[in-house]
Amino acid sequence: MSAERELCIFCSDWLRDAWMLNRRTALLGAAGTMGLQVKAFAQARARPRVGFANADPALSAAVADELRRLGWPPERIELLQAGPGAPIDELDALLARQLDILVAPGALRIRHAAARTSIPIVGIDLESDPVESGFVRSLGRPGGKITGIWLDGPELAGKLIQQIREIIPGLRRLTILYDSRVGLPQFAAAQAAVLREGLESVPFPLVDPREAGGLLTLAPALGSEALIVLTSPAVYVIRKEIAAAALARGIPSVSILTDFARAGGLMAYGPSLRAMFRRSATYVDRILRGQAPGDLPVERPDTFELVLNRTTADRLGLVLTPAIVARADEIIE
Repeated sequence: MSAERELCIFCSDWLRDAWMLNRRTALLGAAGTMGLQVKAFAQARARPRVGFANADPALSAAVADELRRLGWPPERIELLQAGPGAPIDELDALLARQLDILVAPGALRIRHAAARTSIPIVGIDLESDPVESGFVRSLGRPGGKITGIWLDGPELAGKLIQQIREIIPGLRRLTILYDSRVGLPQFAAAQAAVLREGLESVPFPLVDPREAGGLLTLAPALGSEALIVLTSPAVYVIRKEIAAAALARGIPSVSILTDFARAGGLMAYGPSLRAMFRRSATYVDRILRGQAPGDLPVERPDTFELVLNRTTADRLGLVLTPAIVARADEIIE
């Protein structure tokens, strides 16, 4: 073989080996870079962010406590809460913080967040039907990014009216206060219950919940002998103001919001919000462990409470009957 041919073969082999070496180096470099990226991503996701679109620390604490029990202590998860009052602009600010999951109470917040984010949303709602509202395809298979806990309890208003009649046997006419933005289905159920009981009702729609205290001045003039306070996140925020305004005007007030009686109302019967928020932590846990929200069935609240406020009853000159006291889960003295 000529020297020239041997030189060509040598050069060819050298170029091939150099190319293979460079290729292996490039692949190892790419793999190393990808490994670092995956590691960085894993580290970023090692402490996921969960946002609470409510401003009540006690309710958020219920979620945090249950998450801790489920294996998510503070060093493993970051919990972010909306500001005081949690209006829509506070919700937007919360969504801008690159959340992994949002816990959102109330139909207005759920709908607003759903239109602005692709992250999973765990809803907690007492007013709407999740299927009719378009939040989920079905209760058993939500099918999208929203799931959670919804109250389907039109019969609650009827039970509430029956119980207040034990305290006010001669009750004939009452006012129904509701948030006109989200409370129409609940108002319709309450009005139907009033008619079944043979009573008269006066609708009291709140366009701006901050007006509640002033508008309650009208209740005595309307001949109402009691006030039913239906639910919404906005009503929950001003529950103390509503209870105080009713008491100042001598009007017994009752609600489906159990915290309403704790805030000074006469009586409340409904689902425990703390239990509902605590239960929402189970959804957060399952989603963080890889389950899709669309595969997690919508649940109904399973803890209901009858709360009586004896102090308010005494100030109104009303007697809590032994029968209703015996059924109470909590009595505020």
